[in-house]
Amino acid sequence: MSTPPAIPETSRRTAEVPRAVTVMLGMLVAGFALSHLYRTLPAVMAGPLQAGFGIGAEGLGVFAAAFHLAFALVQLPVGLAVDRLGVRRTATLLLLITAAGAAASAVAPAFGWLVAAQAVIGIGCSGLLMAPLVFASHAWPTERFAAVSGAVVSIGGAGMLLSGTPLSLAIELGGWRGAFAACSVLTLVVAAAIHLGLARAPVPARRPVAAGTTGTRLVEDIRGTLAILISPAMRGTAALALISYPALITLRGLWLGPFLDAAYGLDAVTIGNIVLVVSAVMVVAPLGFGRADHPGGRRRLLMTGGGLLAATALAALGLAGGRMLALDLALTGIAVAAGSFYVLQFAVVRAGFPPETMGRALAGLIFCFFAGVAVWQVATGVIAGASGAGAADLEGIRRVFLVLGLALGIVSVVTGRGRPAAAAL
Repeated sequence: MSTPPAIPETSRRTAEVPRAVTVMLGMLVAGFALSHLYRTLPAVMAGPLQAGFGIGAEGLGVFAAAFHLAFALVQLPVGLAVDRLGVRRTATLLLLITAAGAAASAVAPAFGWLVAAQAVIGIGCSGLLMAPLVFASHAWPTERFAAVSGAVVSIGGAGMLLSGTPLSLAIELGGWRGAFAACSVLTLVVAAAIHLGLARAPVPARRPVAAGTTGTRLVEDIRGTLAILISPAMRGTAALALISYPALITLRGLWLGPFLDAAYGLDAVTIGNIVLVVSAVMVVAPLGFGRADHPGGRRRLLMTGGGLLAATALAALGLAGGRMLALDLALTGIAVAAGSFYVLQFAVVRAGFPPETMGRALAGLIFCFFAGVAVWQVATGVIAGASGAGAADLEGIRRVFLVLGLALGIVSVVTGRGRPAAAAL
């Protein structure tokens, strides 16, 4: 059976996008939602994993960082694959890798095996945000990209809801191994949906490749990717990306559960319920930033103001957290809501680079996001365990929040004063 012709791209001609294209974007967003599930599950799995493998704060940091480090390291080749092979084939392959990593986690006989399986999952999830964003950049006009990317991030953030109460209940019913097995099956279902549903996905115009020049093109693409990373249009955004999203994911994805346990002795299901509410805030807030966006001074104000407000809330948790649950939850909500300004960095990149390089440009930004997450999760594991208490104690976790807040505040001020990509803003 022949493959039906692709729907042509619409971004240069009209703001009207066919309904079939919106459905395709929804399938890709479902894959991104699974990526959110995998990257945030340590917040709920922390207790069972520490008990099962006898690991402390440093080990928990290594477990969480393995995903993000692998995720970051393969961003450049995955971005190149998206530009060269297309969204459909790349996303399907990555989801199959993710499912394999989850299955390996479910049968892990030792902690080292589990860490390696997390790295495999990180590789598989590496392009699951890039895929819907590149797809949207081909199918929607530039002036609508901030709103569409905000919707992608918000709707895809529903995966964080899965790693709250649903994951806690799955752990209660089948243990952490059963939870990983269920995640693997769900990932295979989404992979099949994308492979079958995106047969007529929109494609960007591509320059013709002369016979015998494939190797030359590959070298040029690698050089072009590196050039994008060090270009003036990327520098300020890259610096901010190393702390903006990492601060949020380190708070919600790693230390929120241990903090609630150490400060208030809450059980796993209660922690899962709280994480669910925090995740809901992280789902809605990027959509608000996307809709409020406008190139120029407003975007700059939203980015700098959001960074400073989130930094203040994190620092307050670091200085006074653990005394009143309601206050701590309010500060956490402020931090994750205001910190969702990071979604505007996608619009900065979209405005600064041509469509045919969008996979690599977004890969550069996402690389900075997740390299930052990996570094901060390892670093905060060391910071939290510096007291020598083994498992992270309250004082150590408060120290983590304070350091994150100070770092985010400083970088927000510095990049807000002189972002080089002024035209993109």
